[in-house]
Amino acid sequence: MTNIVLNTQKSIGRLTRLSDLPFENYLLGYGSVDRYKAIIADIRKQACIDSDMTIYRLRKGVYRPNALTRREIAKVIAKHSGDRTITGEMLFPAEFYARKH
Repeated sequence: MTNIVLNTQKSIGRLTRLSDLPFENYLLGYGSVDRYKAIIADIRKQACIDSDMTIYRLRKGVYRPNALTRREIAKVIAKHSGDRTITGEMLFPAEFYARKH
């Protein structure tokens, strides 16, 4: 029984852990899986992203999207969050990518 409790606590900890990348934090902030999927679908459509792997790489900060893609993603996040002050630079800060190298 203790093993089940410990594994559950570890799983919950992984789900609530926040990334250093603001884009990932915005996506993790939506509690509903359906809402998350709708946002990802809008991002894919708006930014012309054709692959789930590309979305994954953006979320994990593998590479920084170009300025046009950052702007389009910021529009979608702003629409879903209601915060019109969100910019691509806020979601994908250059400092995050500078720290990785």
